[in-house]
Order: sequence, then structure tokens, then C-alpha cells
Amino acid sequence: MPQQPAASSASPWSRAALLALIWATLGLAGVSQFYFVRSDLGERADLVHAFLFPPVLDWYLWLLFIPIVVLVASRFPLDRSTWPVTLAAHLVALLVLAWAHRSLSVWAIERIREIPSLAPIDPRPPRPGPPRGMGPGSLLRGVAPYVAISGAYYLLDYYRKYRDRELRAAQLERELARAELSSLQMQLQPHFLFNTLHVIGVLMHTEPDTAHRMIAQLSDLLRMSLDGMAEPEIPLRRELAFVERYLAIQQVRFRDRLAVRYAVGEDVKSALVPNLILQPLVENAIQHGIAPMARGGAIEIDAHRHDGFLEIRVRNDGKALSGTSPNGSGIGLENTRRRLTRLYGPAAGIALENAPEGGVEARVRIPLRRAGSGSEAKEERSDA
Repeated sequence: MPQQPAASSASPWSRAALLALIWATLGLAGVSQFYFVRSDLGERADLVHAFLFPPVLDWYLWLLFIPIVVLVASRFPLDRSTWPVTLAAHLVALLVLAWAHRSLSVWAIERIREIPSLAPIDPRPPRPGPPRGMGPGSLLRGVAPYVAISGAYYLLDYYRKYRDRELRAAQLERELARAELSSLQMQLQPHFLFNTLHVIGVLMHTEPDTAHRMIAQLSDLLRMSLDGMAEPEIPLRRELAFVERYLAIQQVRFRDRLAVRYAVGEDVKSALVPNLILQPLVENAIQHGIAPMARGGAIEIDAHRHDGFLEIRVRNDGKALSGTSPNGSGIGLENTRRRLTRLYGPAAGIALENAPEGGVEARVRIPLRRAGSGSEAKEERSDA
């Protein structure tokens, strides 16, 4: 079972704390503006007066109401089916919080005026009658802060959900890649085992030593297959070791009709490749290229780096592709194409075509990566 993304465990209160931090940081712009303007005018300026300047004070008082706005937004998410209820809830919350904010702001300003040392903060004398700032029009000043806070909450929530979907999609892709790998292993083992066991049964009576070697090679092959069942990617040297044992068994079957050549540089043997990427290509080359030829043929495996990519070629000098199926077919090749897409997307590809010197060549191109610390992988770029 894939693990749930850690981001999904984030609570509304953690986002409320983040919004409060952002809100307080933005308020510093008003503080600095008050401070430097009064300094430029030669008037008294200090941080206490800057923070108690009415517009700045109004801004910071909204910090007290951010948890309530977040609570309303979390209880009433944006959804097409429930938008009338969400809109009504926000309108009620807006009116209540705007009134509460203005009442608190007017009360705070009146109390500040009673402190002589803070009198220069607002030199205008208080007006007679009801406290300033409690008229209906002034309540509209709470619309912008409320919309800004609730809108920021919904943006953070949308980003969290988007990230969760991306993480879940990546986990599903990895699980699908593992499932396809297991499917490929199950496809490999039955028919290959039957053919190999048949050859071993024949050789037991005529060449017991050769049959014993085949049993040992088959045992190693199956052990390596089982050891790598949970690994979508392995180093190229491990993949080559697996294919070498596979081809050693096939060479016993084909006798002198099958030759194998390798051209793999030491600098790419540590590169990560999809598990069982070579075996279907080699099997396809033997089945469709070498087996139909009475004289047999040779298989060459080449791997090198080019422009930040690892390029692998499996070429046989046997029967060419027919004109009706220039790209090849079969379960193994189709599975390989799908796995490359799952693991690397459009950056990887596979091509199967007739080689200029005769025979057929399969070419695989994947991003060149090497195993890093732990389970991470490091992608390399070409120096060219």
C-alpha cells in the first residue's frame, strides 16, 4: 500500500500560523514607511509610535482574527455544490469580524490618546459625538483584509491538495512500475524455465557436466531475479551480470550458433537502468533474429554515455525486420516501452530498426543517473 503524502496531515492551524507570520511581515512595510516619513520631516519618530500609528495598528489587530477567518474557511471549503452556503457563511463572518475589528481599533486608539507620551501619534483632536470609525462605511474597510486572509488560506489549501495529488500520482506510477516489473518476471520465468529444463533433461544423459553447469547458472539467474523484484532500477553492472547468465544458458542451447560480444565502458556500469531492461531485448534478438537462421549469429551489447543520457544498443546480425512490422512487436518490447514511459516520461525512448551493417538493432535512451546516498539517485549532465 502506498503511503499517504505527509503534506495531507497539515492542519488548518499550521496554515493560520503561516498566514499570521506573513501578515505580520507585510505590516513591517507600514511601520518602516511611518518611521522614515516622519524622520524625513524632522518629526519625532520611534518604533513605538510606528507600531501604534492607526493604520498600522489596524493592520496588526487583524492578527487576532486570522484564526477565526481560517476556521470559517476550513469549515466551508470552495466547492461548486456548496458555494451558496460558503458565500453566506463568509458574509456573516465578514460583517461580524469587521465590526469587532473596528470596535477594538476605536477602543485602542481612544486609550492610546489618554497616554501623554503617545499623543503625537495622532495630533488631531477627537471629534464630538460617537467614536470615529464606527459608521457603516468604515466597516467596508474590513472587506479587503478579510478577503485577503481567506483567499490566501484557500490558495495554500489548493496548493496542498495539488501537491498531494502530485505525490499520489508519483507513488502510483512507482507502484505501477513495480507491478509491471513483477509481471515481466512472471512472463520470463515460465517459458524460459520450460525450455531450459528441457535442455537440461536432454543433456543429463549425454553431457552431465554441461547439464550441471546449466543448473548452477539457472539457479544463479533465478536468485538474481528474486533479489531484484522490489527494485525498479538497478546499476547497469547488475543488469549485465543477469544477462550474462541468461546468455550463457542460451549459448548451451544454441551451441556454436550463438556468439556474444560486449562493448560496455567502465564509466557507465554504475548507471541506473530499469530492472530487466536488457533481457527482453536479448530474448527478442535471439527469438526473431538468431533462431530462424540456420547458421546462427552474434549478439552485441553496447552501452555508452552521450549528452547526459545513457544509450544501450542490443544488435544481432540475423534476420532483418519485415516491412510490415518495422518497429517490432511482442509482450516484452511493449512492456519495455511502457516501463520507460512510467519511469522517465518523454525523456526516454526505445527504437527497433534494421541495422545498416545487417541484422536488427534495439536502442534504449534514458537519462544518465547514478546511485547517490541512500535511495536517492543523482542525474548527470554531459560535459560536452
